[in-house]
Amino acid sequence: MPRRKSHRATGFVALLVVLFASGWWWTQTPTEISHWRVTIPYSRFGPIELLADLERFPLGTLRLRSSSAAVAALRTLPGAANKPVRLDEGSWVFAIRRTGDSIEGVSVASRAGDRMRISRLDEELISGDIETGWFKGPFSAERVVDSDAPLRDYVMMVAALEQKMKDHLFDRALVDHPAVRTWFDGMKRVAASARDDVDMILAAQWAAPEAFPFSHFELKRSAIDAATMSRQFDAMDLPPANVSLEFRDRIGVLTIGRFLGKNTEVLISEALARAGKTQCQGLIVDLRGNPGGAFAIVPLIQGLLHAPALGGVFITQTGRAANPSGPGASAIKALPSWNETSLLAWWEALGSRDMIKIAFTPVDQPFQGLVAILVDGKTESAAELAAQVLQSSGRAIVVGEQTPGKLLSAAHFDVGGGFVAALPVADYLAQGRLRIEGVGVTPDILAATDDALDVAASELSLRITEAAHEVVAH
Repeated sequence: MPRRKSHRATGFVALLVVLFASGWWWTQTPTEISHWRVTIPYSRFGPIELLADLERFPLGTLRLRSSSAAVAALRTLPGAANKPVRLDEGSWVFAIRRTGDSIEGVSVASRAGDRMRISRLDEELISGDIETGWFKGPFSAERVVDSDAPLRDYVMMVAALEQKMKDHLFDRALVDHPAVRTWFDGMKRVAASARDDVDMILAAQWAAPEAFPFSHFELKRSAIDAATMSRQFDAMDLPPANVSLEFRDRIGVLTIGRFLGKNTEVLISEALARAGKTQCQGLIVDLRGNPGGAFAIVPLIQGLLHAPALGGVFITQTGRAANPSGPGASAIKALPSWNETSLLAWWEALGSRDMIKIAFTPVDQPFQGLVAILVDGKTESAAELAAQVLQSSGRAIVVGEQTPGKLLSAAHFDVGGGFVAALPVADYLAQGRLRIEGVGVTPDILAATDDALDVAASELSLRITEAAHEVVAH
């Protein structure tokens, strides 16, 4: 008898586990529903807000669920079929449970599996942290009276974005590319019923922007407008660890995380001067994983060149219309070279010129040794430009993987509701004809990312030794 009782108890517990694991309790009617406005100030997509319901179920279970009306439209988007995505319960849903003194949640919607920790939950305020995923960061929620009105005019936002793209995209014809049209069709379907920022952020991710025929496009919300954002780029500094110089015997290794920050320009110049003073005979410039940036490439390129070199030409929408196949040699020669480092000035110039030429002149005392550049599938934009100029000028060998070909110049535009879009406003043509976008930079020596440093070091050591033997022979 005691044994059968134990079996019945075990079976009952097992049944409860199965029911809870299958989400059975969500089929129950909530005992209480309250309405909240959730703010996530530092998400991957900028500061976003959403309208959510806090549902209390039998057995003390809670669910914080976006009160989105756009779920049906979101389901039609290509990205909604991805494995981590679940829309059965809504677009943004966290199942919440109390464990002793802690309150924790896990996403059962858009980014299934993301975790939440709640530090306060009472009648007026909910606060805590989302620990993983797209919406990672602190959040808070204030109780509100339920409203059917959307937080912003999302239909107008999508329309403004489409017009900005028509007005400023480097190639106006690409607005009618099938992938772009598919993306806007999806965005418009979602905007028609969207209530909050999460609906539109998810739509932007799932409407397949990765299929776009151009890079450097992004849509996010911002606490500041596009003009203020642009001004801040000129004043920003990055942590000093963004640039580091180490030595391996006769070879220096200069690692640059990204080409942004006024201090980055100074740190690169100082590192090259230090490498020259130590009389190292070779220098490896590690740009693996470098996503690009802007004019911090100038001190690197000019500190390594031994002769002037033409980078290429950035061509805007109006320039492309006048020169469909790219500018000729005489047109390039007639262009003045860009010699400023201000991004704000650069964006203003792109708004008023057809083309801008980029050229590089060596500094008075450039680094004299041999040079290798490390690249991989995450070396992008300005980093690709730097690698291509140093390679084509004959100043450096490039070692690693084919780069992804993401070399355009983007600017930021307000599109309403606190949303800001980055749009590629100028294409880059190396030597006036060679397009890097969609093509990338091909290494002189192919090597896997993890092996590239050793391969480059071996190649430079071999060349240094060969050069020394030639000197002795003569």
